[in-house]
Amino acid sequence: MYPHQFLFNKMVQDALDGKIDLIINKSVSRFARNTVDSLTTERKLKEKNVGLACCLLNLTFDQKSVDI
Repeated sequence: MYPHQFLFNKMVQDALDGKIDLIINKSVSRFARNTVDSLTTERKLKEKNVGLACCLLNLTFDQKSVDI
């Protein structure tokens, strides 16, 4: 596992554990390794009411948003 994957997984786990309530990311394409990982992670975060903001597209995904 690459260091950035370890840190990504730690960040997601911290969010699921309630330590983080909003993740701010550069862009949707940089959030996860692939589309499946991205959508799976976004759904897990949404279930725990953790927001996801993507700065380049000025998008915010939170518990009230629809899936992409």
